[in-house]
Amino acid sequence: MRIFISYGHDEHISFARKLYEALIARGDEVWFDEDKLKTGGCWEEYIENGLRWISEDPDGKMILIMTPHSVRRPDGYCLNELAYALDLRLDILPVMLVWTTPPLSIYRYQWLDLTDRNGETLFAEDFARIISSLEQNVHIDDADQFYYLRNNLEPLDFLNDISLYQPDFIGREWIMADFDKWLNENRDSRVYFITGLPGVGKTALAVHMLQVCNNIMAFHLCRKGNSEKISLRRAICSIAYQLSRELPEYHDHLMRVNIVQEKDRCNDDALFDVLIAGPLSHCGNQEKDILILIDGIDEAGDCYHSPFSSFLSRNMEKLPQWIRFVLTSRPEDAVLQPLQEFSTHVLHAESPENISDIKNYITKRFSCLDRGCAFDASLIADRSEGIFLYAKYVCNELMSRAHGSQVNYELPAGIGAIYYDFFNRNFTDIAEYRNSIRPFIEVLCAQIEPLSIDRLSSCCGKDIDEVIDFLAVFKSMIYVGDDDKIRPYHTSFIDWIVDKRKSGIYAASVERGTENIFNYLTHIFEESGWDFFMEGEDADFLIRWYPGILSKVKKNPFDAEMLVRRYEESSRDKNILSALLPDRNRFHFIKSVFGYAFKYTSLDKEGLFGRYSEDLPSCYSENMNLEGLKYLFDYTKTGRCKVPSPLPGYEYYYFLGVQVPLLYVYSEFDTEEIFRTLASGIHSACEDGRRSTIYEMLKYYYDLATDIFKESASIAVKHLERIASYDIYMNDVIARCAKSIGNSTCAI
Repeated sequence: MRIFISYGHDEHISFARKLYEALIARGDEVWFDEDKLKTGGCWEEYIENGLRWISEDPDGKMILIMTPHSVRRPDGYCLNELAYALDLRLDILPVMLVWTTPPLSIYRYQWLDLTDRNGETLFAEDFARIISSLEQNVHIDDADQFYYLRNNLEPLDFLNDISLYQPDFIGREWIMADFDKWLNENRDSRVYFITGLPGVGKTALAVHMLQVCNNIMAFHLCRKGNSEKISLRRAICSIAYQLSRELPEYHDHLMRVNIVQEKDRCNDDALFDVLIAGPLSHCGNQEKDILILIDGIDEAGDCYHSPFSSFLSRNMEKLPQWIRFVLTSRPEDAVLQPLQEFSTHVLHAESPENISDIKNYITKRFSCLDRGCAFDASLIADRSEGIFLYAKYVCNELMSRAHGSQVNYELPAGIGAIYYDFFNRNFTDIAEYRNSIRPFIEVLCAQIEPLSIDRLSSCCGKDIDEVIDFLAVFKSMIYVGDDDKIRPYHTSFIDWIVDKRKSGIYAASVERGTENIFNYLTHIFEESGWDFFMEGEDADFLIRWYPGILSKVKKNPFDAEMLVRRYEESSRDKNILSALLPDRNRFHFIKSVFGYAFKYTSLDKEGLFGRYSEDLPSCYSENMNLEGLKYLFDYTKTGRCKVPSPLPGYEYYYFLGVQVPLLYVYSEFDTEEIFRTLASGIHSACEDGRRSTIYEMLKYYYDLATDIFKESASIAVKHLERIASYDIYMNDVIARCAKSIGNSTCAI
């Protein structure tokens, strides 16, 4: 096995030497040469060569020995080595030798804790643990202190994104100087807001900041087309986990939270209160301000709404003053307006500083070529119009052709020209392009989250080999990540291809891509026999994607009568309430399918449900309660319903307590379960301090108890009285609501 030992040149170097000697004695090939440790270009080339040598071994590993000296930011001895290793997709074993904060780029990795080591005897034990971890690729110890948080918060993996933007970074000293001034001198400003055109280098700058700024202790990279990375909920959980790794006091408070329960019952704002704002409020003032970086917040919304911007404008003031933010975005109104109180720092594409950075980047990329194969960096920089993405593409193209001093290549006029030139060179037969290539692009433009090769093949009705050929042609525009999912390198490609004014005859239609996905998902559902409770990989895909796709199409493949019948048949032997309460995605899927089918059915309610009920066996129809589906039918057709509508953002509380029982409970309504669940939700809101929510939930509770379920008012009163004593502040309000229910139903 080839092993690269990354360590700091400090007082702990003796451990690295022992480790090197022990690995050599075991028969491993080890890269370790302290005599050549120095700074400068030669050292960087030496490091790169060593890591490439390790990567040639399929079992090659990197051992990262972490001490305060070795991984400090901005000039930690091992950070460049770690960056190169991540670029090469090497397996990394972090070893915590002396307690320090691990690099953010590997925040999801669990380290091997050797902080208590002392003496030769313990080194033998430590070495055995290192070997066990290397051979078994074990980085996570179920018993470690972060397992509970990692397992329940499920932090996102951004290594693919970081490795795309980390290599060949250069320049930006001018904006980093401005950033340092803001951080150290403008302490009253909560946000450093970077904006700029697509491709100008915002994400590369954000990734660079992660490497050099030790104030940044949490980050999130929004990625359009990735449902996980544009989700506020997932961002909150990831940021909470990262902060727990950096702030011990915050970690201790977070460990007291029942995370699973809170994720089930909280909307995004409430989850932020419980996981981030609440625990941070218990932490004392910090020695330095803590920064949270969020890149690409425009990618999580559209031209009308930016969820991240609106969320931050609502919630930022809940945080201590020592929590500040670094944000990047395109300069779009939907993003800027909610955060208009904060000034922006614009990466002007045409600024002399930006053009100079691009020129230096090009020079660095060409520095490894023979002198006889020279390119005009100034000309390329001028032609780039300040877009780094252009410079990167042209450098890749020229270097791939650099077999001699003469290179026949005419520089494109801009990033749009690059895309047009690519299509013009590769697809001279437009009919063939539209038949064989465009369907793949259209599905990728419409995808809700990155698709695998198999799924893309199925959505387009093409062979796997055709997908492989497509990816080979588009290797400079589209890539397959380590998770085997397909993504564009940059959203500007999607922006260009769907804009017919720019892409012309090569334009792709998001609507056609959506329809292809819709047809494929409908086929999966139909093949299952319209089974709402199907299981397996196809079921997971269908349940996750179908609700979002149904909201975008206007063709109806459903027979409403058949769906009601199939739902009854597939659910007959199930305890629907217990099956769907914990399964939010399946519940949403079922509700969406019925709502969509009812929207397009030509039958009225009596015709649909009356005729269906007549076909049921008499012994069953007496026990089958269709009131919930009738409610959904009414709501779909008229937008009105007898049951109170939920507040935006609190639908799941409401669905758990009201709509699930209405839709899915047989025979008589289980009012005991309804009022018990709602009362528990009110109790949870009391515990979390969500006072405004409590009043709305009490209003729902009162309306249900005095109207729809008025014959069960005593049950409603019982459950309110049960929770009234749980909260000193709210017990009087809850008790008065219980009393009002009793008085109202007595009058009735």
